[in-house]
Amino acid sequence: MRARALTVPNALSGLRLLLVPIIAFLIGRGGHDALAVCLLMIAAVTDWLDGRIARRLNQVTPLGTLLDPLADRLAIVCVAVALGARGIVPMALVGTVALRDVLLLAMLPRLRKHGRWALPVTYLGKCATFALLTGLPLAYLAEAVDSAATAVASVIVLWLGAAAYWLAGVDYVRSVLRIQDLAG
Repeated sequence: MRARALTVPNALSGLRLLLVPIIAFLIGRGGHDALAVCLLMIAAVTDWLDGRIARRLNQVTPLGTLLDPLADRLAIVCVAVALGARGIVPMALVGTVALRDVLLLAMLPRLRKHGRWALPVTYLGKCATFALLTGLPLAYLAEAVDSAATAVASVIVLWLGAAAYWLAGVDYVRSVLRIQDLAG
């Protein structure tokens, strides 16, 4: 039996994909920070809910295994770029995160050659994503409330998240190369 694509978890991931460019635009433009934060919180809740619902209701689908990480990657890069453009996070961090995703995107043709669109998400990848998706709003909050302590905490969380993001990325590249080696 073929898995259904139209599920609540996939709809939540789709909503997150739609929200990301709006959030990034609002952050980058400035002047609508409260709305951007509210939408960012909604996006974060959808990220938590989609996985929980998919597992609980047995609605894990091939589309969902592609949409959820795609929405996460897009959220991380777009929000980081918008915050970087406003000087809220260092551009070095933005470049570090974006470069990792470009590297993984470059691996996609190799993965597709072996009939796959995505690799299973790893625990390290989840931790890195969580750190970045926590650190970016934290940096945004630090700017809004002008808190040096919150700013320091956000920088620590972001750089630890970026390091874990790269380690998970290296692990994903190794997995793609292993698949290629096994295929001969």
